[in-house]
Formats: sequence, structure tokens, C-alpha cells
Amino acid sequence: MKVLVAGAHGNVASHVLDSLRKRGHEVTGGVRKQDQFDHVRARGAEPVMLDLTRPEQFDAADTPENGPEKLQDYLKAKKEADAHLRKTGLEATIVRPGSLSDEAPTGKIETGERLHNLERSITRADVAETLAEVLETPSTIGKTFEMLQGDTPIAQ
Repeated sequence: MKVLVAGAHGNVASHVLDSLRKRGHEVTGGVRKQDQFDHVRARGAEPVMLDLTRPEQFDAADTPENGPEKLQDYLKAKKEADAHLRKTGLEATIVRPGSLSDEAPTGKIETGERLHNLERSITRADVAETLAEVLETPSTIGKTFEMLQGDTPIAQ
């Protein structure tokens, strides 16, 4: 499958590039700066310029005003991007991970429409593996879910 990963220079996206390549996908990595191309190529993906912080390049959580103050700008942009994605008619799944950590992956998660124990985090590698799994699971199309570290193996 051909896959575009936006923000391919980021920590989670780097893991996503790795997971998708291991699964045999043809991966393109969108980055904001030309000097990030080598990072994307080193992970076996083809780089392209893609800056999602510029609204002219495309036509967040549901209530960004309730999020942490330092994340409100991000959450507002995410809300707009999610709403735009829903309007496109594309087959998509929206995944909303909790706080990210750099711990070793566990391969186990908890998902739900709204998770309330937000003190827990999730590893970047487990988020990446979940995103790769979601891409290959048609039953997730059209769904939005939150995720944290949990007890359920990612493949389930």
C-alpha cells in the first residue's frame, strides 16, 4: 500500500516509517524542511515537502479549550485537521494517543472513544505500531479513538 506520513521527521512518525516499511508498504514522508529529507530517506521512505502548519496547504481533539494551556494551539489545529479529514470522504481512522513516552514498547494498549485515566502515557513505538496496524484493519475506517498503554495486545 502507498502511505503518506505527515510530520515524518517527528519522534512518533520516525517509528511509523519503520513499522510501515517492515510491513512492506511504499512509504512517503512529508516534512517541512528540505534538510529533513535525509532523515526520511535513512528510514527507507521517499521524502516530500509538506507543512501542515500552513493552512493554505489543506482546505483537534473535540474541545481544545479544555486541554492544557501549552497544548491549546496544537489541539485547535488538530481539531480543524480532523474535521477537514472527515469532510474529504477519504477512508480514514483518527487516533488520539495520550501523553507520549520514550520508554521501551510494551506491545499492549487500551483504546476507547473517551479514556478517563489520562495520568497514564503510551510509548511512541506503541503508537507507531498501532497506527501501522490500524492502516491494515478495515474495521477501523471511519472511527476515532483515544489510546493509552494497557493490557490488550496491539494486534487485537
